[in-house]
Amino acid sequence: MRALESDPKLGPKGDGYRFAGVAMSPERAENFRRKLAKEISVSRPEFIDPYAESAYRDCAAKIRHLGAAPIFVVAPSFFQSPMRFRESPPPAPLFVFNDCKTYPQLYDTKVRVDEQHLTNEGAAEFTRLLALEFVSFTRRP
Repeated sequence: MRALESDPKLGPKGDGYRFAGVAMSPERAENFRRKLAKEISVSRPEFIDPYAESAYRDCAAKIRHLGAAPIFVVAPSFFQSPMRFRESPPPAPLFVFNDCKTYPQLYDTKVRVDEQHLTNEGAAEFTRLLALEFVSFTRRP
């Protein structure tokens, strides 16, 4: 039986977990902080690209059609500009974590492997924050 192309992406246990690495070295951490400060200084709300917005709306509609409630999660990425949908309301609730001012613990260089990846400790904290956001969302009227 031939292995599927996605198998390596699912990690050694096939559970979706792949070790991303250890925290940044002091030199990489300093470079990360400098680049993040620059990213913050130029960040401004931006519209999501029209094709992506259409795809998100289509995806949300398909999820609703299946009887589920869609929620979109923006991971704690290096990119700091808040994205906006052109049409209101958004296609689904958004849980946004790409804000180093709101979630500084996810941007501490001790929990970052690089600009996009978290260490195991950082991933655990992100998971905890995501769970809290989900619980808070489910309790809203």
